[in-house]
Amino acid sequence: MSDWVVELKGLEKSYRVYRHPFYQMLGLLNAWWPPKTSYTENHALRGLDLNVQRGEKIGIIGRNGSGKSTLLKIVAGKIQPTRGECQVRGRVSELIELGTGFHPEFTGAENVFSSLANMGITGREAKYYFKAVVDFSELENYMNQPVRVYSTGMYMRLAFSVATCIHPELLLVDEVLSVGDAYFTYKCMERMKELSAESKTTILFVSHNLYSLSFLCDRLVWLDDGQVRSQGEAVDILNLYDLSIREEEERKIGSVNALSKSERPGSGLVRVSEVSLEDGEHQKKFRYKRGQALHIVMTYKTPNYRWCPNPVFNVGISRSDGLIATCALFKVTLRKNQGRLRLSFPKLLLNNGDYFVTILVYKQLDLEGRKNKFYMVDKDICDVHTRCYEFKVEGSFGIETTVFSHPFEVFHEDQDDVEVYNRV
Repeated sequence: MSDWVVELKGLEKSYRVYRHPFYQMLGLLNAWWPPKTSYTENHALRGLDLNVQRGEKIGIIGRNGSGKSTLLKIVAGKIQPTRGECQVRGRVSELIELGTGFHPEFTGAENVFSSLANMGITGREAKYYFKAVVDFSELENYMNQPVRVYSTGMYMRLAFSVATCIHPELLLVDEVLSVGDAYFTYKCMERMKELSAESKTTILFVSHNLYSLSFLCDRLVWLDDGQVRSQGEAVDILNLYDLSIREEEERKIGSVNALSKSERPGSGLVRVSEVSLEDGEHQKKFRYKRGQALHIVMTYKTPNYRWCPNPVFNVGISRSDGLIATCALFKVTLRKNQGRLRLSFPKLLLNNGDYFVTILVYKQLDLEGRKNKFYMVDKDICDVHTRCYEFKVEGSFGIETTVFSHPFEVFHEDQDDVEVYNRV
């Protein structure tokens, strides 16, 4: 017989979204009416099957809205599934909603004794556990103050200490550790590993922190749209999940955000109709490493090239916070009504971050009069693409916070002991 602690079979949970509050009232009264056309069903979980063995440390990952919190609430008995079975063995401690079970007007000590009493722990035994809670939470100077004056991090310390002091058979944790400082978060992770090793406590841990998941968990369950998309060894699932996020970012970054011609400012004497970002092999790409080539390929069109024979192009690259990293300003002589320009950066010097490409086209440009305000829009502007094309740079030296890395050389006279970390 398998030593399971949690067994889920065909678990489903759906919520009705009514078109009108009147229909919702009838639904709450369990009336035979309203008809099914008066509401839609939002499915949080869809036919989920899961078996958790005693002592396992299971991480649950997924995007917001994938059903992670709903799953923990059903296992904790806070809500009932719409369909399917959920069987749980043993005493359960949960940290799903921070502060649940604490009265804001009670002191920390009063809330601890109240929580212990709810678990059936009283008298001398309660005093023993109270000391354990105080020691672990490190809140001895605040235990006689009402918890309404606690910070969120202090709230989390107290709640986690109470939930883990009794060595439960099943511990449910839903992202509450993210509100704590790094020191106490690490202390909590070590406590959970200790509970699993010494007391065979089974842990279901929901988090968006991939490092915490890899540090704690033996197995990961990846939820997507209420279903198990994949499960297995923590490292394997984290790699798949990270790849999925990167691919989604690729699709998002790759989508053109430029306004339509009718919405963009400018006379339209010259319009940039298409823009693509390409690597050194002329493949469309939205992720680059420092030192790689970046080509910005622009297709332009004009009703009549004689009306604007020498347009000026201003192509700027700015960081996500708006800081302009670099600009390319150049004049072009037109001999046709359409053509392509390729702006090349043979060796990208930008450091890690998100960057945006802005393109402006001018009929003419008075540099003296503009006082270097290259992004100004005036009567000579033909077309504007403001921060419409995004790309990422990654893989540069980890401690760098600068926008770009300028080439440099270091010489130590008469010696050869200089090691350069961030040469391009």
